[in-house]
Amino acid sequence: MHISFPTPVLPIWVFLSAVTAAGCTPTDEKGGSSSDADDPADPEGTTEPPEPDQPNRPPDAPDLQLGPDGATTADTLVASLRADPRDPDGDAVTVLYVWSADGVRQSELDDATEVPAERTAKGQTWEVIAESFDGTDYSERVSASLVVADTPPTLAVSLAPEAPVTTDSLLLTVDASDPDDDPLDVSIVWSVDDDTEAPVDVDTISATDTVRGQTWTATVTVEDGTHDPLVETASVVIGNALPTVDTLTLSPEAATSSDTLQAEVEAFDPDGDPVTLTWMWTTDGVVIADETTDTLDAAQLVRGAEVVVHVTPFDGFEEGATASSDPMVIENSPPSLTGVSLDATEVYEATTVTCRAEGWSDADDDPESVVFEWWVDGVSAGTGSTLDGSAFNKGQEIGCTATPDDGTDAGETVESELATVFNTPPMLSDASLDNLTPQEADVVGVVLGTASDDDGDTVSYSYAWYVDGDGPVHTGSTLDGDHFNQGSTIYVVVTPTDGSASGDSVTSDVATGANTLPTVSAVSLTPTSLYTDDTLTASVSVTDPDSEDELSLELEWSVEGLVVQTGESDELDGSFFERDDAVTVTVTPTDSTGAGTAYTSSAVTVLNTPPPAPSVSFASSLHLSDTELVCLVTAVEDDADGDSVDYTIAWELGGTAWTGTASTTTWTDDTIPVSALVDDDVWKCTVTPDDGDDTGTAVASSVTITDCLSTDALEFDGASVATLGSQGLTDRSQGTLEMWVYPMSDEGTLFAITRSAGTSNRLEVRLDGGAVQFVMSTNNSCGSANSSSTATLALDEWSHLAVVANGTHGGWEVYINGVGETVASSSGGWGSCMGS
Repeated sequence: MHISFPTPVLPIWVFLSAVTAAGCTPTDEKGGSSSDADDPADPEGTTEPPEPDQPNRPPDAPDLQLGPDGATTADTLVASLRADPRDPDGDAVTVLYVWSADGVRQSELDDATEVPAERTAKGQTWEVIAESFDGTDYSERVSASLVVADTPPTLAVSLAPEAPVTTDSLLLTVDASDPDDDPLDVSIVWSVDDDTEAPVDVDTISATDTVRGQTWTATVTVEDGTHDPLVETASVVIGNALPTVDTLTLSPEAATSSDTLQAEVEAFDPDGDPVTLTWMWTTDGVVIADETTDTLDAAQLVRGAEVVVHVTPFDGFEEGATASSDPMVIENSPPSLTGVSLDATEVYEATTVTCRAEGWSDADDDPESVVFEWWVDGVSAGTGSTLDGSAFNKGQEIGCTATPDDGTDAGETVESELATVFNTPPMLSDASLDNLTPQEADVVGVVLGTASDDDGDTVSYSYAWYVDGDGPVHTGSTLDGDHFNQGSTIYVVVTPTDGSASGDSVTSDVATGANTLPTVSAVSLTPTSLYTDDTLTASVSVTDPDSEDELSLELEWSVEGLVVQTGESDELDGSFFERDDAVTVTVTPTDSTGAGTAYTSSAVTVLNTPPPAPSVSFASSLHLSDTELVCLVTAVEDDADGDSVDYTIAWELGGTAWTGTASTTTWTDDTIPVSALVDDDVWKCTVTPDDGDDTGTAVASSVTITDCLSTDALEFDGASVATLGSQGLTDRSQGTLEMWVYPMSDEGTLFAITRSAGTSNRLEVRLDGGAVQFVMSTNNSCGSANSSSTATLALDEWSHLAVVANGTHGGWEVYINGVGETVASSSGGWGSCMGS
């Protein structure tokens, strides 16, 4: 049998299944021997031929197919059987494959059923030949082939991130490839919410270009020049950017269980949304209920606990990531005291002072423990809660400090107020008097007992003497009789002192005063210059130590050695003695017990009494020069001794003794002649009385001589009349007449001057309807005239009125209370009358 195949590329081998004649060696068409070695399935020639009596029947040829249809370089070529080949003998069948590409055997693919895509190329013809083998014989060979077509490019696009927010930039990933390595044209178009927007042909969109809620789409087109354009899109929606917590810290940095924790946070929202915060606190990992603010009260803190605050930001849309603070371990809370004080407000040398701590507080509830320290004048003086006097002295300042300590930390030290150590007063055991029956002349002393002073100070004493329960009457260390009387009860209170303070007083026993007779220590008589008109008085200095005694004095007065008066009177009048008599007095003191020693005064001799001073005067204070000047001497009283008194007269003129000859009117030289008198001279008359033994006190009087009385000041009561003298008013042309007037009516004469009583030569000042008027009347040819003023005087009050003549024959001016007034009118011969 001859089996033929289409011209193969691969070697062809033939299997003959007919039984050959015995002894014959089969040959192939080329004349070669047919043996096991020629079997391509058994190249080593090891296959045993079938038994001649059991000829093998070859299996059926494979029902071969090659795919996929329209394969491209992207496809894996697969040789497959439509059905498994059948073996008539029921032998197991193996299918053998040989592959070729464009007629070139691909031996590395022998017996493979697939060709990887990467081994193919566009336009190649791939063929597969297959045959069945049952272990003995091969089936006929079958083949299948196909041509590899051009592969369209591939395109995959994606946007990252898949769920962007406004802080993300959009990154477009384009995976475009062509299995045939054809050059590709790739274009990118971006659109926002279906509206195309620039830029194009970029793979990145900046975060600054996006807005929450936008839909961004990237459309990618790929062309290889052969196939239709390949288009892929990728879209993302810009989501809300979550708020963030940038910083989160706790303060204070070293917190204790007495602190309130404060969380400090900085949150940010990229979209500018307002951020609200949700707080949660944990301690040792356990959430603290109902603590949802940025502070945690000290009541929630326990020493040693680890506290963390968690905060979640929310922008109104979504919550951001929860941030947690660094753990804070609560430190020990040092204890505290509200104060410390000394238990004694007054401290003495013998005082033991206790330092008392006040207001212990420990936030961790640790047991109370306080360390005390004492200070004396600013220098540490020991520890412990008490301090005794061995550590301080009077005048020093002591204080204590208290430091709370909980075993872990010491709290703040507090200081007490300072206390000054007071001086300790000294002590005296007792006191007693050294005389329990003293007389007034005695001095009573005190005997002191034992004294002591805690401060070691020198002790001195103060004394307070009491008499009859009253006192203190004296404060010396002794008491003399000036302070007590007969029968007085006497005791002393002694108070010890150390110079700073006094101790408790001690009262002595009681003494009773004894009686002492009175004594006269001195008698003086006054006046010491005694005259017959004097009363002699005795001043007696009497001493009766017993002041409670009723004391009496008997005075015996003697003149020239003869007793003239006896009794209690201490005076002797001048009727008992005369000039040159010697007068004494003897005084005898007596008390309720008896009489003391009599005492006689020194004698006083009665002296002559100078004559009394007379009264000296002149007839008037101004004396006219045309009349003799007489010094008027008048005896005021008689001479005390009854002596006859004469008077000596001396004259002075202008302060100088006058040596001229005076005449006698009443007393020798009492008259100065007219010839010696000159206008404005001042004469002085001095009169001295003389009783023949002594002269009395001289008396003087002065007088001024005048030629005219025109400048006298006169005072009237409305009805008075004064005589000025023979010359009267002499200056008619000038001068001033002044007066104070008190008008009680606006009509009538205020003032009038006449030459003599009853004559008509007269000058009047009148009121006419209240206006001031001057009236002049003469007994010569002038007759009368008047001059009126417009000025008026107020009624019922004093006013000053002045009339000034400033020139001959008229020219009068009127002043009311110093204000010049106009002379309104004149009548009659005013000017000529004034001139006359």
